[in-house]
Amino acid sequence: MEYTNVFNSNYIAMASSSVIRPKFKIEILGQNENAIMEITQNISKDSSGSISINYQQGVRRSCSLTLIDNDGILIPKSENGLFWIGRKFKLYIGLEGRINKGTGTPFLWGEKQEDTILVSSTDDVKLMVNQDTIFETDTYWFSQGVFYLTNPSAMRDLSKHTITINGVDKFGFLGAELGYNQITTSYSILAGATIYNVIREILSLDIGNGYVIDPIPPVLDPLYMDVILPYDINKASGSYFGEIIIELAKILGSDVFYDTDGRLNLVSAVSDISYSQKASVWEYTDVLPEYSGAGLDFDFVNAINVVRVISDNVNGAILEYTAENNNPLSSTRIELIGRKSYPVQNSSYVFDQSGAKDYAEYLLNIKSIIQTKLDFKSSLLPHIDVANVVGITDSYFDYVQQRFIIQSITMPLSTNSLVSISASNVSDLPFFGD
Repeated sequence: MEYTNVFNSNYIAMASSSVIRPKFKIEILGQNENAIMEITQNISKDSSGSISINYQQGVRRSCSLTLIDNDGILIPKSENGLFWIGRKFKLYIGLEGRINKGTGTPFLWGEKQEDTILVSSTDDVKLMVNQDTIFETDTYWFSQGVFYLTNPSAMRDLSKHTITINGVDKFGFLGAELGYNQITTSYSILAGATIYNVIREILSLDIGNGYVIDPIPPVLDPLYMDVILPYDINKASGSYFGEIIIELAKILGSDVFYDTDGRLNLVSAVSDISYSQKASVWEYTDVLPEYSGAGLDFDFVNAINVVRVISDNVNGAILEYTAENNNPLSSTRIELIGRKSYPVQNSSYVFDQSGAKDYAEYLLNIKSIIQTKLDFKSSLLPHIDVANVVGITDSYFDYVQQRFIIQSITMPLSTNSLVSISASNVSDLPFFGD
């Protein structure tokens, strides 16, 4: 059977095995993101590229993968081909395993396997059956994002012909990464509009061929549902609509990005619960095969525990707020190392006292999150993503289920390469309280 975005005990057993069986899949999408066709067999397992994911505003995900194309049917020869300007595709990574039909437990690839196995035995009779009678093959697929095609390239050599597909996540369609949705004349949004309505209206703009920028409804944090735009936004020719959306996110103190299913997300970037109480998606330990090659970097010079924000003139008043790291569990708290201040930030995004507080805490979170960074290698775990929390147990670093936030992932699309992960220590975050 095949499962999509399902995390259960069978998947955990497969992912924890010393031998795993990765699989890769591409769905070619139409304008409304309906699947047109699926590609699996054409993906080269020897040199098939990678996915890069970074925890940042706007574009987070990019990919490059190589497809076998001996017949030349994938070469972008015309608008009638599978790959052309404006084409979207969805990328999946899966793990394959065999499940005992009777017990429901995984039969791991690292175990000895034969065409037939002994299922019962007496002195006189040995019952041998084909493995397919006892086991079924399951694949657990995890979506890795919806991408726009950027610059493909084709290669012809003596043994095989290939095409390399490069992609950027859907936020690239709003900016310079793809050259779409550039503002060609001055563009203004007046104060008083609901920020969420502004975002929805931008995504609903016609791109000139009867289709909208994004047909998929965004995922918007209900915390900001009724927040209005505090000032006019004016953009000159040459700007992009993506810049407006990022500015709106900054006004709210929010993260804005496209998730693994291609939906625009706008979520709080300063809520404590997102880190301090968020469940760990995986527990790494130095005695198991999925964790290796760890290195720890300490950024003492840029450790910041104070950020002061000052507004522009707001109805004749200047607003300000100073965010401080007084978290008793943080190794960079003021009480321990003294005050280390970030340069005063003058912000046009601040329009009331609450906004000044949110923006100062947002900046302090950003500056705190990079102070203790762990880089390590992982086996291929397709369910993990940036901004996820993972637990690390490492005897050398004296960590016992220490919580880290994933900052970046480089995930090779091959069967024999390790994933590179960079993560930051949760205990160094300021932990804002009311």
